[in-house]
Amino acid sequence: FDCAPNKESVIEASTCTCVETFITDETTGACVCPLGKEPKGGTCYDCEKGYFKDRIGTQACETCLNVFGGSYTAGIGSTNRSQCECLFTRHQAFNFTKDGTKYCTCDSGYANQTLGLHKEFLECELDTAVRCPMGEWKTEE
Repeated sequence: FDCAPNKESVIEASTCTCVETFITDETTGACVCPLGKEPKGGTCYDCEKGYFKDRIGTQACETCLNVFGGSYTAGIGSTNRSQCECLFTRHQAFNFTKDGTKYCTCDSGYANQTLGLHKEFLECELDTAVRCPMGEWKTEE
């Protein structure tokens, strides 16, 4: 008995069921991954840290960087874009662009030396490029 993708048939059965880790899409009857999981090699796996999936299906998890810059999820298997957040370290804050877009940034006088797509959080370190000599100062522009 031939089954559709991600389905299997029990020996001598005339029906197919979803393979382990997949669920049945009630609308289409297809076997898909649940919220917070994506298909890889015939199995549904949790979205990695920094990613989420807010609908059932066979699509890949989405990166939090598309939600707002510098954001990340604290854990795996995130099911909603609202789980993307700035994972605060010292000297870090939310900021907004002129059009109201939210993003994570470092406080004044600190810089991000290590931000990358797969970093667990924005690391803000003292920015030596903006330090002033003793007795001098610079105002923010």
